[in-house]
Amino acid sequence: MTPTPPTMRRRLIPGLAVLALAGTAAMGQLSYDWTGLGDGVTFSDPLNWLPNGVPGLLDEAKFDAAGSQTVNFLTSPTNTTASIENDTVLFNLAGQVYTVEELVVGDRLTDIGLLTVNGGSIATTTGLVQIGRKFPATGTLLLTGNAALTSQRDILVGDAGFGTFQLDAGSTVNCLNAFLADKADSTGEAHIQGTWTIASSLVIGNLGTASLTIENGGTVTVGSATKVGDELLSSGSLMIDGPGSTLAVTGSTTIGNFGQGSLTVSNGGLLSTAGFKIADDFASGALIDNASIIDTLGTSVGNRAAGTLTLANGASLQSPLVSVVTLGTLEGSGTITGALANEGYTNPGNGTGILTVTDNFTQTLGTLNIELGGTNLGTDYDQLAIGGTATLGGTLNVSLINGFNPTDGEFVILQGGTIVGTFVVANLPPDFTITYEADRVLLSIGNTCVADFNGDGFVNTQDVLAFLGAFVAGDPSADVNGDGTVNTLDFIMYLGLWNARC
Repeated sequence: MTPTPPTMRRRLIPGLAVLALAGTAAMGQLSYDWTGLGDGVTFSDPLNWLPNGVPGLLDEAKFDAAGSQTVNFLTSPTNTTASIENDTVLFNLAGQVYTVEELVVGDRLTDIGLLTVNGGSIATTTGLVQIGRKFPATGTLLLTGNAALTSQRDILVGDAGFGTFQLDAGSTVNCLNAFLADKADSTGEAHIQGTWTIASSLVIGNLGTASLTIENGGTVTVGSATKVGDELLSSGSLMIDGPGSTLAVTGSTTIGNFGQGSLTVSNGGLLSTAGFKIADDFASGALIDNASIIDTLGTSVGNRAAGTLTLANGASLQSPLVSVVTLGTLEGSGTITGALANEGYTNPGNGTGILTVTDNFTQTLGTLNIELGGTNLGTDYDQLAIGGTATLGGTLNVSLINGFNPTDGEFVILQGGTIVGTFVVANLPPDFTITYEADRVLLSIGNTCVADFNGDGFVNTQDVLAFLGAFVAGDPSADVNGDGTVNTLDFIMYLGLWNARC
């Protein structure tokens, strides 16, 4: 599938806007350059501009002095364009609204533009907010002091150049779409501690390299879909870190669409989404570390490329179904609230640990990898803990780690509400045996499980019948306590072992 060029998708300005711009040119639109030769700080002082006068409704206000400017707004002006081209500018907008059709920070070639908006509000109408518009221009936009930015259209952080966007706590942004690193070779970076509301889509790494960090209680709300690493050759990184830091997506979230994507949700952060895909078409990964993801539709890992989902330090993923597809890997310690279907690789533990699934587990063609490094569950060896039915098939791989080489012992590697079926292939260390019980799967070495009297790997009523037959016949195999005599003491001991499923 050939991606639709981004310009075809969203850059066409509505016909009326085109006519309006054409009319503006015909009426003699002027470009006013800030000189600061008047009082040096007031936007409405005509002596601060060249030509002398204040930019009006149809004019451009341009800051291109390669210096440092402070601009105070005593009124609420309206211009066609505000461009911070090669300048460092502070807008003090407290109590005022500055309205423009478009806002550009870092316009052309070698420009380095920095705009800080302190308080008040800046609003754009039919045009875009472009931060780092042309390669290799650099643009930075910072909103602080409870400032607000409202755009009827898109915000581009790194359009074709290098863009940085910072939203401090208490400040807000509203826009239609947001694109970080929009074109090839662009770079876009955003740090959000305030509140960003995106009516439609968020793309982190459209054709370039991008990162979005939501931290210190910042929130981003997306009305449609979020994609991290969207198009071919792109790269995107998303981090949600700290208590209260939240990305809420009404649609789906894709980590690695046609480009490379990565996601880290950590330290109490939260991602909520309606559908969660990792490595949809490009190798990508996601880490949940002492944090949560809430997915209302279903999660897939490794769809058409290698994907990895890692849980660590009490991580939580709530999803009706987590599907680990053929190229996918699920690993780590934490809780999946929902069901798990494994056709790829499931590896409980970060090193060793317990992976908990509250609903059903199904493995048909997939692989379960278990590590044994000692006798303490969760600390030394892995377990997959299932709240519902565990339907087994596929492959089990068990390996010894950290120099552990036991001669006896039992290891509960799978705990379930109900165990159905067996692994088709069980690759065990030498001298280990596997036992399937009604609600768990055991690995043992040395002393075998006496309760599995018929040795078929299951502890059930067939074992009781087999024991009774040997007991009545006085067969030495029924001498459970090993005292050389088959009697009622053996019968009592066997029933205890069978009841314990040992």
